[in-house]
Amino acid sequence: MTERDREESLRAGYREMVDRAAPGTLRSSVSEIPDLVPADRKTALMGRLVPIALAATAAMVSLVVVIGLVVSSLPNVGPPSGSSPSRTSEASVATTEPTSQPGVVPAEFLSILRFFTVDYESHDSPQDLRDDSDLVVVGRFVAVTEGREMPYGRVTTHATFTVEVDRILAGSADNVVGGQVFLELQTPARGAADDLREVLPTGRVLLFLGDRSDVEGIGPTGAPDGAPIFALASPVGSILEDGNRLVGLYIDLDNEAPAWTGQTSFDEFVAAMGG
Repeated sequence: MTERDREESLRAGYREMVDRAAPGTLRSSVSEIPDLVPADRKTALMGRLVPIALAATAAMVSLVVVIGLVVSSLPNVGPPSGSSPSRTSEASVATTEPTSQPGVVPAEFLSILRFFTVDYESHDSPQDLRDDSDLVVVGRFVAVTEGREMPYGRVTTHATFTVEVDRILAGSADNVVGGQVFLELQTPARGAADDLREVLPTGRVLLFLGDRSDVEGIGPTGAPDGAPIFALASPVGSILEDGNRLVGLYIDLDNEAPAWTGQTSFDEFVAAMGG
């Protein structure tokens, strides 16, 4: 093999190695290297340069291969193609619904209605009052409006409370209209319904009721047409849920017979009534 043949063979080998592993820019630069060595010096130089060129080319090819392997093995830490980074907002944070708490009886509600004193006949137990009532229900105050006036020697004003009924403990379901009963309570003056509306108790109420639809008054009752209107069967006939304690609307239960104070919660009181 002549020196010329050996040179062409080496060039072909270099190009093959570069073509397999090198980037396109490197391939093009190698192919464009000009032949600047005069022919009479080429043979002498070739013998000295061949080992150096081979070592350099091998090192370059190895470096290119290693870089390619490292780059291909790096993890993809960016967002998926076609997607944009997301941001967690406060609305996406899971929240726990607040636990339902027993209702509250605002002090203002009691102070508006406890404006008079009354003499009444006590009952030995809630069961006795239940037997003397036309209707006994568990429910909630949901609305209040101005009621009628009563000519009791002097004109007295009333507010009519709408009670959403949860359970009927005694009496006929015919007295419940659209799931509601209507209770009128005496007020200190006309317009008190507006003040009461702002401070309605949020908890449950146990009501012992007497039907007074046949009692004549002045003006509308505040109940829907044809719906019976009720009053308390006794001043102690309204038991309110106030947190974990019981509150009488007009009468302090501690002043009643022991059977009225033997229960420690609203649910226990209702259960003792057979509800």
